[in-house]
Amino acid sequence: MRVDRIIAIALVLGAMVAAPVRDAAAQKLSDRPITIIVPYSPGTGPDILARLIGEEIQQRWGQPVAVDNKPGATGNIGTQLAARAAPDGHTLLMTTNPITANISLFKNIPYDPVKSFSPVIFVGTGALALAVHPSIPVNSLQELLDYVRARPGQLNFGSPGVDKGQHEPHSLSRLGGRDQ
Repeated sequence: MRVDRIIAIALVLGAMVAAPVRDAAAQKLSDRPITIIVPYSPGTGPDILARLIGEEIQQRWGQPVAVDNKPGATGNIGTQLAARAAPDGHTLLMTTNPITANISLFKNIPYDPVKSFSPVIFVGTGALALAVHPSIPVNSLQELLDYVRARPGQLNFGSPGVDKGQHEPHSLSRLGGRDQ
């Protein structure tokens, strides 16, 4: 299943938002590092973007930057950590659309996606692709569905976690009432 748009937003807490732009470029916050929390696994799109942005911040401001991956609970673990951080401008959050979607997925989330954060910059969009090994004799989604249905319990797939957009291909195996 293709996700038409993944919203990647870097969020900053507290003073960094309030600091005038000219002052931010002229001096670093302190000698403490800036931490970019990524609530997803290393190697994911948000992680790669956080590392690229972290390098740029480090070069422009002379400020040390650390990327801290805190995956789990569809991003809630890392997002909660960022929400509880001191609002001193040393903690950023690199996140995607689950920050707002989680309100409808979970009974209680440990942060308010609107009140706990201030958006800083739109970073980019992305898409998901459904791919199979060349040895699988399919050339369309329909052929893949037929192939999966004909082999209940025999096929595997990879996903970074349940309830994430990347997990949706698993729902293909459940079409027709089968769970792989």
